Amino acid sequence: MAGGFSFSPSCTLSFHEALFSSLHFSCPAFCTMRLLSSAAELQFCKNCFFCLSPLNSTQLENLKHLEMRSHVLFCKIRKPRVHSNFTATVGAHIQPYDNKKRRRPSVKLCASSEDNGTFGIEDRPMRKVVEHVVLFQMQESFTESQEEDMLDHLYTLQYQFRGILAISLGRVATPNSACCTHGLFMRFPSKELLLQYMDHPARLKVAEEFIIPYYEGLIVADFESFVKSDIEPLFRRGEEYESGIEYVLLFEAKKDINSATIEGVINVLAHLQHELGQLVVQLTAGRNFSPRNQGYTHGLVARIPSGKALHDFKSHPAYISILAEKILPISNKMLSVHFHVDSVGTTIAQ
Repeated sequence: MAGGFSFSPSCTLSFHEALFSSLHFSCPAFCTMRLLSSAAELQFCKNCFFCLSPLNSTQLENLKHLEMRSHVLFCKIRKPRVHSNFTATVGAHIQPYDNKKRRRPSVKLCASSEDNGTFGIEDRPMRKVVEHVVLFQMQESFTESQEEDMLDHLYTLQYQFRGILAISLGRVATPNSACCTHGLFMRFPSKELLLQYMDHPARLKVAEEFIIPYYEGLIVADFESFVKSDIEPLFRRGEEYESGIEYVLLFEAKKDINSATIEGVINVLAHLQHELGQLVVQLTAGRNFSPRNQGYTHGLVARIPSGKALHDFKSHPAYISILAEKILPISNKMLSVHFHVDSVGTTIAQ
């Protein structure tokens, strides 16, 4: 296909990047089309992979002409939001999932454009997301084998439920006042998909078999926030997100504090990343709407690149000032924990 733009065949993107590369194009709702992971799914592709909205007859007809091979998928991407005269053919080779290291599959992706312009990778607006944080309080008798089973099965939920944009999890690294032992972070595109996830049979099965028999309690923080709508920050993919530390801060706001004051604190927290520069890869904050919040009304999640960066982050004057002058005066209680995030094979190959 002739055109002025192409991806290098050696460029390696993650499976989720390929699946959701349609994010900035047009589908019946927001995304574009649906990519298939196996030929067996061809007959079931009635909905968009990302937003679950029904595909129209033209898109379904296009899907019938896809050439499906083992571990290979091809698709049509049509009408990007930035450039109107555009058609691209995308091919992707899926590398297998490594269960032991909980590595996401990666995809070698190549594309060509009929448009003489660029692919439309420009500064995009902020996109609302829903952050889902669970801090588990596991029993002292919880064994390493049981821990590995729990973490592995939690991690693979992203392959059983469509709509999980990002996931990280691990063992809490330091003692804390709430006796939290493990942390889980997930990102969803909407409250509706979070609710669907909570009722999904796969999640319920993991909870019943690998969590409930061994836990003493949990704290959940669900909040809306905004991130850049580019693929890497939205799906937390790329070299910056390959590994690091997930830092979680929860606090309970006093009941007599007006909403405007609390909203001001959340806005200050959300903009903290700009002041801290490379100490923070991404930071989101918002009001906790989970019914299992254990009293914590607001939350913050920050991806920190390293242990040293975490130390510098927590000792940075800007962060200390916000804690001392903004959060502590309006809070009844506060909890902070962090857990290490293992490498998941998200690096883009050169």
